[in-house]
Amino acid sequence: MSNYSTYKGVNNITLDVATRDGTGSMLGPKGTTAQRPASPVEGYIRYNTNIGLYEQYTATGWQAVDAPPTVSNISGTINENTNSTLTITGTGFKSGSVVSIEGAGVGGTPRTLTTTFVSSTSLTAATNATSVNYTGGASFDVKVTNTSGLTGTLATAGTVDRDPIWSTSAGTVATINDAYGSYSPIVTLSASDPEGTSVTYAIASGSLPGNTTLNSSTGAISGDPDNETSASTTYSFVASATSNNQVATRSFNIIVNRTADGSSSARAAASATAIKTLTGTTTDGLYWITAGGITQQIYCDMSTGTAPWMLVASNYYNDSTIPVGNGRQSTDYELDRSGVLGTADPHYDYIIGSIINSLSWSSVRVYGWGWQDLSTSRTYKSSPGNWVEAIWNVSGSGSSRLTTVQTRNNVAVTGNTGLASGAAYFVVDGIKTDRINGGYTANSNQTTIGGVGVGGSNGDGTSGNYLGHGAGEGGSYEGWYNSSDNAGNSTGYTTWVK
Repeated sequence: MSNYSTYKGVNNITLDVATRDGTGSMLGPKGTTAQRPASPVEGYIRYNTNIGLYEQYTATGWQAVDAPPTVSNISGTINENTNSTLTITGTGFKSGSVVSIEGAGVGGTPRTLTTTFVSSTSLTAATNATSVNYTGGASFDVKVTNTSGLTGTLATAGTVDRDPIWSTSAGTVATINDAYGSYSPIVTLSASDPEGTSVTYAIASGSLPGNTTLNSSTGAISGDPDNETSASTTYSFVASATSNNQVATRSFNIIVNRTADGSSSARAAASATAIKTLTGTTTDGLYWITAGGITQQIYCDMSTGTAPWMLVASNYYNDSTIPVGNGRQSTDYELDRSGVLGTADPHYDYIIGSIINSLSWSSVRVYGWGWQDLSTSRTYKSSPGNWVEAIWNVSGSGSSRLTTVQTRNNVAVTGNTGLASGAAYFVVDGIKTDRINGGYTANSNQTTIGGVGVGGSNGDGTSGNYLGHGAGEGGSYEGWYNSSDNAGNSTGYTTWVK
């Protein structure tokens, strides 16, 4: 066929051959997909103008004659339930190429993704996690199918990412006080990523207590909460745990109680012991105490011993609020009188009032100082001069404790004056005990405010009062008999409970 350029063959198909050395070409049959032969046989070959490629008819049907795409890498994450976008890189991508996900990550059922052609080496695909039933933690393959039908697959391209999982239960995670020490931490929130990726924490909504913070790396909430204006405040917030741009949220509460430190009526405590346990204070002075529906300031000795004492009665030589002698023979001068009398301070006359019956206490202390030395230079604890102290325990509750009798062998007596052996029986309220034992029968010297040590087993000072009886007591003060049975007046005479 030398020098011939055209040959019309069977079925009027033209074979146009140019024979000019290496620049020759052959024009074969061409047409659209719709123009394919109606009854093709294996071995047919034609140019498909729709796909822009030669195609051949094989035992499996028409196939394009083309190089398949290759998939080398993906970037992005497939999450089990959050939409994202993948970027697929490789070679041989075509406009119209389609990305699909295969393998265990889709339960073995291939899922075709909406694909965008970027270039012959790059495609993007929306994971459509809200519609595709991805299996968290399972591996997946990425397949690219070109318009020719040829495919390329990246096996085990990744693992379907799962959301962070909270291990801290929702609800109230801490109940704390608003003062006295920084909490490090108040609580640590905890979540983990199933794939082991680090988790970061944040407050998505709501608020933490004032002056507290959340550590974004550790989940620890720390700080010293601001003082509360109400008795108890609940802080509600939603915390987020984020990993691989996936977020899990959970709702929590922290309850902050107003500290009962005795610093105000709103912060009144149940006892001096409760205050010291909370704050660790060793400062003597007035603290707000509440019991039985009564709230008042009580002088508390926070520096004597490990458990502090509460002042319930004081008779100071230089204060005439409490009358002399038999002028005290009245319920107005019993410890559980109605209301407070005087000033709550060991250097003033004072009676605590009815709150004493509601307070929790089981120990009593009588402390006198400045014996035979009536002087303002004699002060409680810091400069007592000659002093005596008697401490004993009392059982029971309410007002019965005020007249419960304790024997001398169960009383710890100390001091540099000693105490007369005649003080054989001790009670907390000498005047009340006198009244319930046949009326006010004690003489003016035997009528003592607060705790007494007497000679009679009924605790009545009428039988002889040795702790609480001074030398003549011409003024409104008390005293005691020393170990040599010598009577002496005292600058101060106090009764305490705890």
